[in-house]
Amino acid sequence: MGASHTACTLLVVIGKRFMDAGFHDVLVESGIVGPSAVTAVLLGKHYNRTVRCHKILLEALFRLRWIVFEKWETEEQLQHITSLDDKGDILQALHELRTPQSTESLTNLLHLPAFNYLETAFF
Repeated sequence: MGASHTACTLLVVIGKRFMDAGFHDVLVESGIVGPSAVTAVLLGKHYNRTVRCHKILLEALFRLRWIVFEKWETEEQLQHITSLDDKGDILQALHELRTPQSTESLTNLLHLPAFNYLETAFF
């Protein structure tokens, strides 16, 4: 089996797994896919649409995870850090990640120790 068939199989497995978990309803009610096409998308019959839907869902779930992570980080985890400088650096990195960045400032942000801490905690 080639890479394309393997990818299609994975998309079908994910679609079937989460079809009854609300993935079907999310796709229809958000307007990403019409009600008549959603079953075909979840069964991998329309490859491009299926990939697009999975990418959109992944992005939405990561955004929700990030919101919860920010709240958890500021309320819970920062209590365990004793240095005020470290706390300030981490809060500054969280703030800068929320705002649009130029390529240079984003590269600088990614090399900060505070970002490494956030990356480790998030993943």
